[in-house]
Amino acid sequence: MTVFTCKLCKFHTLNSSNYSRHCATKKHIRNISQCKEEIVDNKQKKPFLCKYCDKGFSFIQSRNYHLKYHCKMNQTEDLNELVRLMNNQLHEKDKQIENQQRQIEQLMKKLNIPKVQNNYIQNNHITLLPFQDTDISHLTEEDYAKCVNAVLKCVPQLIEKLHFNPLKPENHNVYISNLKNNYAMVYDGQQWNIQSRDVTINDLIEINEMRIEDWLQDREKYPVLQTKFNMYLDKKENDSILDNIKEDIKLMMYNKRHKASSPLTIECSV
Repeated sequence: MTVFTCKLCKFHTLNSSNYSRHCATKKHIRNISQCKEEIVDNKQKKPFLCKYCDKGFSFIQSRNYHLKYHCKMNQTEDLNELVRLMNNQLHEKDKQIENQQRQIEQLMKKLNIPKVQNNYIQNNHITLLPFQDTDISHLTEEDYAKCVNAVLKCVPQLIEKLHFNPLKPENHNVYISNLKNNYAMVYDGQQWNIQSRDVTINDLIEINEMRIEDWLQDREKYPVLQTKFNMYLDKKENDSILDNIKEDIKLMMYNKRHKASSPLTIECSV
C-alpha cells in the first residue's frame, strides 16, 4: 500500500486526494516558502558557489578543491566540451581537405596534369576508422599466438595490438580521457561520442574473444593454443579475475590515450 508523505510538514496519508488537498493548504505553502528562504540564506552565508552544481562554500579554497576533485557535474561538462572541440576539429579538417583538393584540381587542370596522378595525393591521407569497423588485416599468426599464450592477458594484448598500435593510426578510435569519470571516447565514423566506460570495456572483451575464437576454429592445427584459451575462458568466470582483466584494459586505454587522441592531427576522411 502506498503511503503519501510530505516530509516538510511531517504529513502522512494513504489517500492521494488527501495528499493533494494538503499540498494546497496554507500551512504547506508557508513551509515551502520558509524552506526556500532558508536555502537562499544558506547560499548567502556561503558566498563561494560551484558554477556547475550550485553548492556553496565558505572558503574559496574549499570551492576550488571541490571543483578539481569532487564535482561530478564539472567532470561531465569538461568531457562534453572535449567531445565538442574534437568534433569541431574533425569538421575543420574535412573543410581544409576539401579546399586543398579543390585548389589541387584547379592547378592540375591548369597545368594539364592527368587526374589519375591526383590519387596519390588522396591516398596519403589517413582515414580514422569507426570503432565497429576496426581493421584486423594486419594481425599475423604470430600476433594471435603471442596473445593466446599470455592466457589471462590474451584479450588486453589483442586490444593493444589493434587500437593502440603506432603502425595502425586508423584504428586509434577508442580511449579513456579521465579515470575520475565513468566514460570512454568512441569514434563512430563521423564524430567522437561519449559512452559508458564499463559498456565499452565489456564490448572490447566480447569482440576480441570472438576474434580469437574465430582464429582458433582450426583446433587440430592449434591444440595447445586452444587449451590455453579454454583455460582463459574458465578462469574468467571468477569475478575477481575478470575485474583484474577489466582493470588492465581500463588503465591501458587511459595510459595510451595519447595514441588514440592523435587523430586530431590526422585526416579523418577524404
